[in-house]
Amino acid sequence: MIRAAAVLFVVVFGFVLGASAEDFKAPEAKGRVYFKNLKNGAGVPATFTVEFAGHGGEGGHGGDGHR
Repeated sequence: MIRAAAVLFVVVFGFVLGASAEDFKAPEAKGRVYFKNLKNGAGVPATFTVEFAGHGGEGGHGGDGHR
């Protein structure tokens, strides 16, 4: 019974979420943010530091010292 209710919930919620996602319009971007030390298809070790960079947008250093 619980399994059937869970499946029904997922099916109904999926249709509602899908319908609302179709109407979604992303705001126009004024800049770009990218990974500074990664390229498409790059192999990475199990642990590594990700460096972010940005250009042309508003804002500053939102989290100095955070990685």
